[in-house]
Amino acid sequence: MQKRITVNSKNITIMKPVTSAEYQGKTVLTDSAWEYVELWLKRRSSKEAKEALFYWQQAKHFFEASECLPQNSKPLTAYYCCLNATKALLCINKIDVNNISHGITQNRHSNEKSNSLDKAEVIFLGAGALTELSRYLEEDVTKQTYIIKDLLYNIPCIHRAFSITYSGSPELFVPIHNIGFVREDTTSRAWI
Repeated sequence: MQKRITVNSKNITIMKPVTSAEYQGKTVLTDSAWEYVELWLKRRSSKEAKEALFYWQQAKHFFEASECLPQNSKPLTAYYCCLNATKALLCINKIDVNNISHGITQNRHSNEKSNSLDKAEVIFLGAGALTELSRYLEEDVTKQTYIIKDLLYNIPCIHRAFSITYSGSPELFVPIHNIGFVREDTTSRAWI
């Protein structure tokens, strides 16, 4: 017979932190990721935590501003929300973000101006917030040019809408619900 694997009466899922899960930690009574991280940063007394808190609060304000804006104005404030959340993560991990560029650009001298996603490009630079985040996540940090359509195709949370819009695109992701770790009672076998 199979049984869900639990720690402290909580089912273990793959929805835990990437770097170091604290299964024995106390439960925080909030349903807001913004509040959870803010409380976590406030409990630390380091210079990095104070700087990270500044960027985290800015990210939250950009997020809240995005919620109030019309659809065609949201991308800019959403971008700055992500940028400041990234800077908060880098700060708390002692990565200097003072005077750091975004790390992403486009070719502004291109003769071919187009609104087509097939031709729109973005350049990941070899320096800046994106590079430092990539380095922190142990990803490739080389300078590269990407087609925006290819990037959007590979983002799980928008892939379904993308595949419907661009009908020639095969599905990359399938939805999976109620995922967790289980084990057999009589053996040491476990699986997802």
